[in-house]
Amino acid sequence: MAQKPTKIIAVSDFVSDWAKNKYKRECITLNPPVNIDDFEYQNVKEDFYVSVGRLEPYKRYDLLIDVFNQLGKKLVIIGDGSLMESLKKRAKKNIEFKGYLFPEQSKYFLKNARAFVFCGKEDFGIALLEPQVCGTPVIAYKAGGALDTVIENDTGVFFSEQTIPSLISGIEHFEKMSFDCLLIRKHSESFSIPSFQSKFQYLVSE
Repeated sequence: MAQKPTKIIAVSDFVSDWAKNKYKRECITLNPPVNIDDFEYQNVKEDFYVSVGRLEPYKRYDLLIDVFNQLGKKLVIIGDGSLMESLKKRAKKNIEFKGYLFPEQSKYFLKNARAFVFCGKEDFGIALLEPQVCGTPVIAYKAGGALDTVIENDTGVFFSEQTIPSLISGIEHFEKMSFDCLLIRKHSESFSIPSFQSKFQYLVSE
């Protein structure tokens, strides 16, 4: 049965393209949902940046820390992982590690941050949607599932390479812009659970 599916559904256009190349079959993208009700919208932001995720090599927190070491801007990192201790040693005093936080604790930082910064490449990356539900813009590496969830210059900005100059350029570009927090929130609502259920039901009924 696995060799003869009726439809192939992928979580992002990035995965759809990979599956098309791998299996030579038409694929349909259906993005996973985010629970809108778990996060609070806020249009007043504070002067710090935030990133949430597992502290593992592919997430590229080394790049994030090197850039904020150089810029001296306040950064809050939420999450735990195998690189925790080495990253702490690498970071200067403007970078704060919170470790693992429950959602009710982490959402404070998501809704108050100036921006959410994401340096990795994910198949989808639900973490990119959670700050947008709060009305918080995103600075993300231009690859993978980020291309499905971030509208460039409307809900965030991209940087094109996983290098220090590219990320610095992305942050500088971001800081010259102004963002409509309500527009960011409205965009995130298209990834709600009811929206996902409706799209999935349509695909099944076809």
